[in-house]
Amino acid sequence: AARLAHDPAALQRRETLPLLIMNIRSISSAYAAADRLITLAEQDAAEAAAARDEKERTELLAILGITEGARISPSLRSQVRRLEDEQKRRAKRIQSDTLLRSMTEIQTVLRDVLTLQLNSGSTLMNEHARDALAEFAARTSAAQTLEHVQALEVVLGRLRTNANARLLIEGFMGRFVH
Repeated sequence: AARLAHDPAALQRRETLPLLIMNIRSISSAYAAADRLITLAEQDAAEAAAARDEKERTELLAILGITEGARISPSLRSQVRRLEDEQKRRAKRIQSDTLLRSMTEIQTVLRDVLTLQLNSGSTLMNEHARDALAEFAARTSAAQTLEHVQALEVVLGRLRTNANARLLIEGFMGRFVH
């Protein structure tokens, strides 16, 4: 939430990313949508980790008494390598969390589409995209939307088990080809 409040680019991504499914018309556009989602997750992870990683490395080197740019002795290299490994694991976790969050945002789009298809009168979670949602809802049926929701639940479950994210998301995006 803090990132959305202070980073206009993150807010822009949050508002446009879930709408990717509405622009899918072909297999190539499905792959492009999946690639965009994954690329943005990788960028978010890199941005979130970059400043913190450098600060941690600088602090560790200071604690070890190593000046910036100086050679690290073999006896201390394992501690630096341990920090770098931890940072890589954390970056991968951030990327995974970002993908899960993005897929959850797509879930809100499907919820809104179903709301419009069933004419339930509920408030839309993506009110800013009402026209696009209404157009998408008119192109599909409520039964198809429910199938998409169920498929998304499977994808979310598999993403949590560290399955191949690219294959999962590409397969999911392929469902929207008309």
